[in-house]
Amino acid sequence: MDFVFIKMENLDIAKFGGTSVGNFDAMTSSYKVVVGNKNSRIVVISACSGVTNLLVELASGKCSDSKINEIIEKLRDIHEQIIIHLENQNQLRIKEQTLLANKGTNDQLTDSIVSHGELMSSYLFVALFKHYGTDAQWFDVRSVMRTDSKFSCAKPICEEIKVLAHDKLLPLINDKTIIITQGFIGSNTLGETTTLGRGGSDYTAALLGEALGVATISIWTDVAGVFTTD
Repeated sequence: MDFVFIKMENLDIAKFGGTSVGNFDAMTSSYKVVVGNKNSRIVVISACSGVTNLLVELASGKCSDSKINEIIEKLRDIHEQIIIHLENQNQLRIKEQTLLANKGTNDQLTDSIVSHGELMSSYLFVALFKHYGTDAQWFDVRSVMRTDSKFSCAKPICEEIKVLAHDKLLPLINDKTIIITQGFIGSNTLGETTTLGRGGSDYTAALLGEALGVATISIWTDVAGVFTTD
């Protein structure tokens, strides 16, 4: 049976970079942008500013025990400065501690560790939406962002992404909730976490937009000026 693809021509995917979700005030500004556009139903976000660099260093295998502890404290502090403003703080801290529990030295484990930046920021962004009384749903982009197994710079498999996005993501889209998901990360056919390479969050938004046939993809950044493209 042929697969029928549906175009979401009134849908906007909004993508926010690390500085746009780097702290509570930045997240609040990004939240206002999203709720100000009734067509924004999917939001793709990066890790909080500075987090990916810290996670890459943590996963390098070159850190002493004291350096590892220092990095973990920095990571906790970045996210704690957001958590303290939100409800269900203890639950959010449990998620954070679980995500920071591993370390490794090869590309596969590095991708797994580095992915925690986007996972943590997206959990917090969902919590912030609910803090302001707006329904939001966390979505693990790895369930649709299918890639090969070239860890640290994985190549997306576009046809599989399109099928998976229509199967798993499309049914969740409605006017009552906003879907918050991660840029940069994906998974191979074995379910192992991969990453698209640095700057991969913009790529994620484009891949999802193409897969769903959306009307627009809005890339929000702190770069001065206005950029448009067809």
